[in-house]
Amino acid sequence: MKITIVGTGNVAWHIGHHLAKKGVHIVQMYNRTIAKAHELQHRIGYPIPCTDILDELTIPTDIYLLMTRDDVLPEIVAQLPLKNAIIAHTSGSSAMAVLGNGYNANIGVWYPFQTFSKGKEVILDTIPFCIEGNNENVRTTLFALASLVSSNVHYIDSQQRKILHLTAIYTNNFANHLFTIAEELVTIHNLPFDFLRPLIQETAQKIQELSPSLSQTGPAKRNDLRILQQHENLLAEYPEYLAIYQLLTTSIQKKYLTND
Repeated sequence: MKITIVGTGNVAWHIGHHLAKKGVHIVQMYNRTIAKAHELQHRIGYPIPCTDILDELTIPTDIYLLMTRDDVLPEIVAQLPLKNAIIAHTSGSSAMAVLGNGYNANIGVWYPFQTFSKGKEVILDTIPFCIEGNNENVRTTLFALASLVSSNVHYIDSQQRKILHLTAIYTNNFANHLFTIAEELVTIHNLPFDFLRPLIQETAQKIQELSPSLSQTGPAKRNDLRILQQHENLLAEYPEYLAIYQLLTTSIQKKYLTND
């Protein structure tokens, strides 16, 4: 199978590397900053023609795999020169239809449901891949490509994928922001963030065995008003963080106190 990688950011940094290890032939790569494409080429380890001009993506390919920002997808699709190839994006929030500009017969979605950062290696073999396609050939081709790197591949439509992406914001982006707030607070008070790492690990491990609703603990669930007030007093000089604390406390209380 031959693919062309369009966009060489965090997702491509991991995906491109793993696909190459599985024997997928990456025939060409594009990035608007050519140096970033060359970085990924070096990581993959064999010569791949790189360009910063979309019109030059003319080497025969089976799939254009678009790993770019959502807002540039229509612009990129309009400039891809090989109209018979499958065009697939890796976005969690953009509908498949964003790729159909009137003359693309083969469009699809190849969405790895995971967070990617260049500084942290990701094991892909069990992460969910969400596949969508506008015809059977697209669906089976994209499914086969995902199956090379993961055993957890599913056909998911655009609406379902948007819901998954929304839940990822809660479980990853928002959770990580709360870690960031915690890191700032302990640092201000000359405490190491390392104290929190075992707690974070246990929290993540616990929901491998229990549902999150059964794992919930803390003063908000117990309705321990004295402790809640104490925490609010400590956060008085950080009004933004106090507002987040109060919002989450209220949400927890509504869920658990009304169900008792």
